[in-house]
Amino acid sequence: MGSTCDLSARSLIQRNVEFKGVPSFANKSFVLDQLALLFQSASQETSFDYSSVTLVLLGCAALIIALIAFIAVQYLQKKGDDLEETTMRGFPSTVSMLGLDQSYFTPDLVVPDGWECILYLLAKPQRGQPYDVLDSCGGVVLRIIDPQPVSPVTRRVLLSSSNVELAQCVCNESLSPKPDIIRFQLLNGNQDCWATLTYEVGKDSADDKCTIERLRQVFYFFGSFQHGSLNMTDSFGRLLATTGPCTPTARGETLRLRCAPAADVGLAVCALMCMQAV
Repeated sequence: MGSTCDLSARSLIQRNVEFKGVPSFANKSFVLDQLALLFQSASQETSFDYSSVTLVLLGCAALIIALIAFIAVQYLQKKGDDLEETTMRGFPSTVSMLGLDQSYFTPDLVVPDGWECILYLLAKPQRGQPYDVLDSCGGVVLRIIDPQPVSPVTRRVLLSSSNVELAQCVCNESLSPKPDIIRFQLLNGNQDCWATLTYEVGKDSADDKCTIERLRQVFYFFGSFQHGSLNMTDSFGRLLATTGPCTPTARGETLRLRCAPAADVGLAVCALMCMQAV
């Protein structure tokens, strides 16, 4: 994505477990064999030698310590495996349940590991006003259009720079429970309803709240949309994206969207699209 990252790239998660500090001779059969050899050697001594006895005792002590270390490592390893199994049962991986493509709203717009993504959007576009989402170099990355600006059903569409439809957010205001609580459907590139977004406009000094719900996944946008300062987190509290106001340009007031590694940029942009449509 511009000079920041290539959003079409994919990253795989690898987990390497390494146990350090365990001596290579920490093997039960090896320890027992060495003990037997030491005692046999001591029994074959014809003269009583205190230095030999001392060496034998020191060797026995060292081997006993190695055996205790071996048993302790085996116990801790088993406890770790049990804890990991319990954790995985209690918190199933969404990626493993749904597959990589289905677990993301816009799989081609996921920030690769070790990268971040910075984009610039209009802060308060007019209803029905199409505009481009730019990278830090001013290049067009995404486009936002409103194909039916006078329809009672609000529909905003997210396009790629080559005008390929990536996602939509759709709102029928008659289905919203209250005037200050508005619900949207987020449609992915296959026109499937991927999630439901509920936007609650903050009153007085209260923050605006935006909740995105999808099966076991929940995302939150909170802060002040009026001042352009918002944070996006997941259900575990991990920060995925932030927005902040920028110096006005010829295009008008601008928001700076900053997305963390593994964040779904399309989901963050569509959440902002919904807030702009209210």
